[in-house]
Amino acid sequence: MFAVQREEVINFIKRYGPSVPNEIRKKFGVDNFIMGAVLSELSERNLLKITNIKMGSSPFYYLEGQEEQLENLTQYLNPKDQETAQWLKKVKVAEDTTLDTLKRVSLRKLPDFAKQLKARMGDGTEILFWRYYLYSEEQAINYLKNGGEEPKTETPIEEVLPVKEEIHHEVQSKLVEEIPSVNLSEENLVEQTASDLNLKESISKQIQSSKESYPEPEFPKTKFYEKVILFFRENHIFVIKQDEVAKGEYEFLIKLPSAIGNIVLLVRAKDKKKLTEADVAPALLAAKMLDVSCLLLVTGEFTKKAQKDIQKLYTGLIIKKL
Repeated sequence: MFAVQREEVINFIKRYGPSVPNEIRKKFGVDNFIMGAVLSELSERNLLKITNIKMGSSPFYYLEGQEEQLENLTQYLNPKDQETAQWLKKVKVAEDTTLDTLKRVSLRKLPDFAKQLKARMGDGTEILFWRYYLYSEEQAINYLKNGGEEPKTETPIEEVLPVKEEIHHEVQSKLVEEIPSVNLSEENLVEQTASDLNLKESISKQIQSSKESYPEPEFPKTKFYEKVILFFRENHIFVIKQDEVAKGEYEFLIKLPSAIGNIVLLVRAKDKKKLTEADVAPALLAAKMLDVSCLLLVTGEFTKKAQKDIQKLYTGLIIKKL
């Protein structure tokens, strides 16, 4: 019965396409434990693939050859990442260093749609490109050799370097261990930059060129947004970039002047009454992508469980209640 069910699961996904565990479980009338065991075994045997896209907290399972159907799942991405996925589909190939900070972060959060392509140019330099997942590596190389619109380069590609596919697990404790602890009150706080992602130069230029002011947002202002900006003004914090990531939630790249130079932080501002550990992870991930520390501005309270977990695990996070 257990073996037959494996085959039935594969046939179900073959017929209906990428599916979440609950959809499959309802079809066969089994409990979550059994279905989880079946799906885990099938994925370990490479008979099923798993997406990083999730419906709620559940990933989608699909078969090799169903990759095109993943485009139907972009509805489960946040608006900014949906926009990035559609943009990459249109341009086909993009050079990482030519992109703005938010787009670079977004691409790294889209392993289902954005694939890395590292190339060694004629002058020996190594450049990172992004290709749309349905645009093959061979197509991408030919596109670049033929002088595609983005990116433009005069030096020929001599060698394509192998790229190890990253497995994106939501193991938050491991993620936090890699983020440096920060305390704004410490005199020896040093400037945090995006060196690992080669963004240091880009961010430095933005800091130098940015006026010490607060740019007008490209999204509707809310009372909460105004409250965040007021907090920045009162603490002499200047905004480099800003974005609305969801209703009542904003993301800022800021600089905090100090005697030892500008401190760069990623700020997530969230207007929500009850907060859980799940409200912390996206902010930490975005900060990790830039190799900067994270400041979380909130209006509500964390649950008791979340408070305990945060104190134990999230040592690289600064939380401030507005």
